[in-house]
Amino acid sequence: MSSSVWGLLDALPGTDTLMDVFNLPSGPPIPVGAIVLTFIWPLPALFFWLLDFLATRRRRTVQDGLQAADAAAEGGGVRAVLLRAYSSGANLHALQQGAAGGEPPSPPFSFPQGAIAATAGDLPGDSAALVLQAGHFPVMLASLEHSLPHLPHARAVAGGLGKVIDLIGRHHPSDILMVHPMLAEEPGKLEYGEAYDEQPPLRILVDGCHEIVRVFRYVPPKTLENEDDAGGMSSSSRSAGNHPLGYTVRVEFLLLSHELFEVRSRESIYPNPMSRRAVLAFFSLWNQAVGALLVRHKPWVFHCPDFHTAVAPWYALPEWPGLRVLLVLHNAEYQGMVSTDMILGEHLPKIAAIFNLPEEMVSKHLILDGRFNMLKAAVDFVAEQQGGQGVCAVSKWYAAECHSMYALLWKLPIIRGLDNPMLEEERAALGQGGLQEAKARAKLATQRRFGLNEDPEARLFVSLGRLVRQKGVDLVADVAPWLLSSFPAAQLVLVGPVGDGFGHYAAAKLRKLKDDGQYAGRIFVDFEFMRDRDALNDMKLGADFCLMPSRDEPFGYVDIEFAWHGALLVGAQAGGLGKVPGFYYLAQNRENLGRLRRELRSVVSQAMSAPAEQLRQMAEAAGVGKTVFKQSLFVAFPWQNPGLNMFKQLLCPTLKGSTPLQLPPGSLATKARNQNGNNNKQTVVHNCSFHFDESILK
Repeated sequence: MSSSVWGLLDALPGTDTLMDVFNLPSGPPIPVGAIVLTFIWPLPALFFWLLDFLATRRRRTVQDGLQAADAAAEGGGVRAVLLRAYSSGANLHALQQGAAGGEPPSPPFSFPQGAIAATAGDLPGDSAALVLQAGHFPVMLASLEHSLPHLPHARAVAGGLGKVIDLIGRHHPSDILMVHPMLAEEPGKLEYGEAYDEQPPLRILVDGCHEIVRVFRYVPPKTLENEDDAGGMSSSSRSAGNHPLGYTVRVEFLLLSHELFEVRSRESIYPNPMSRRAVLAFFSLWNQAVGALLVRHKPWVFHCPDFHTAVAPWYALPEWPGLRVLLVLHNAEYQGMVSTDMILGEHLPKIAAIFNLPEEMVSKHLILDGRFNMLKAAVDFVAEQQGGQGVCAVSKWYAAECHSMYALLWKLPIIRGLDNPMLEEERAALGQGGLQEAKARAKLATQRRFGLNEDPEARLFVSLGRLVRQKGVDLVADVAPWLLSSFPAAQLVLVGPVGDGFGHYAAAKLRKLKDDGQYAGRIFVDFEFMRDRDALNDMKLGADFCLMPSRDEPFGYVDIEFAWHGALLVGAQAGGLGKVPGFYYLAQNRENLGRLRRELRSVVSQAMSAPAEQLRQMAEAAGVGKTVFKQSLFVAFPWQNPGLNMFKQLLCPTLKGSTPLQLPPGSLATKARNQNGNNNKQTVVHNCSFHFDESILK
């Protein structure tokens, strides 16, 4: 029957056309376009990843290629001169001029003493130096951490900023006045002793109440000797002493006394949380006191580390319109924020009353995205009064990260990098024998002190520092069980105080890991500051690896300290990290915990699988070897000279080689300069009503 049907169809007219319609292809079409897109779509992502990798790639380890520097030095020439300059801390610019046949120049930016005072606006464009009256300090610094080097027990530091403050007090390139709030004294641990004299007190209005702040002046003996020997001569004429730039400087300290300041101890230098009214009152009193001292002493540059004194320049500006601010970012993640509340409506008048500021100024300079933010005040000051010039970070890589990560800083045209120094006196003292013998003795002492198995072949990992998210302590806690179970030769020591919720998480997990007894003799944890210097030295020298999986690290002093004791770094190449020998990973996504753990495990595996000879060579390259050029160098001069250049750019913007400083037409400093004209009288601009008692202006 089927054949008859087909026969009937064949007999119908137009059957050929109908059959053409039903003549389908033998198979489905090939999706050429989809196949091509399947292979092409990852290419843009891979291309941008490659660009990012090439732009951010740095050396992961210090290799033995430094032998080339040794050979170049032995051969002599300009390169050898430059290498010797960095190893000895000499004036690099002077050596370059000498190598070229010129005369070595004088100190690049000295501050002669005893001449007539001049403001930055009065200086001629070709001035090579600034002048000041006798007793005037061109730079003032204010910080909560402090160190008075001439006193045996006057040191209160909590981290890298405290180390920098100590270095500034001993090696700052210009005369400087350093201001700090006192802590509660502890006999034998923190003692300020007798002050040189007491200056007139400061009367400050905080939250409607008048507060009296006493001001004590401390003068190091060497400063007094220099003043007696100088006899009114300029600083360039005084004895050069041991200053790397070839001249002495004057350093004095002003310590402020008030019950709000002295309720703190060495363990609680930074009051928190910011949401507490008492903490806001503390920062109000501190910033107003510093602002009053800026008016009293009228420095040319106010060195402002981080957010803690970020509001002070605004208090001083009406009475000192020539003020310039150098904002140094030691840790831009901490911005003095109240992140729990929106400062709107009824909260705004409360903040204004606490800080003794008009509500309009609080709304404009202390509120970011609806929340209180103290760092914004300093950033706005630099942007409005200095054309955006005057911000730097403690390493060039961290400066780039800050500029890209924090929206608050996007308005600034540039953030400069100013790498911190490290004094050579902090290198390990090996005693008799070489590095390996010293490390073996220190490892044994550390194992005995902390109750670890006394195993000379064990590979000791040490994590030292505050337990906070920024340091990646949660990653250490997550990876620790895998580390101890996968590598029987591994031992782990973690020391540091808890600083945030991530620190509490890490402490709870590590404490449980230690207490369950599975890894007895292989793990030690202590969640306090370690003050025992002998224990610290033995721990640094005895460690094989320093564990630092930091999400963000401004500069990193801990890695240098361990490297100079022959320990290798194992962790992230972030911010200022990556400058000493070690095993590094470059975090591709800092918010992906699973990926961060895998990356940390990968470098830990590399470190544990590395042969002992390779580890020995890397330790030698860290700066404990006998060859002078096999060192991680962080000498003072490359830190001092850029600092002087930044002062030049702030104070003498027309000097050759400095960036012009363009002030906005409406800024207070510009108005004051225009109103002043050719007069030598000081112009006082009262655009804000700050209630300073008259005694603080004397």
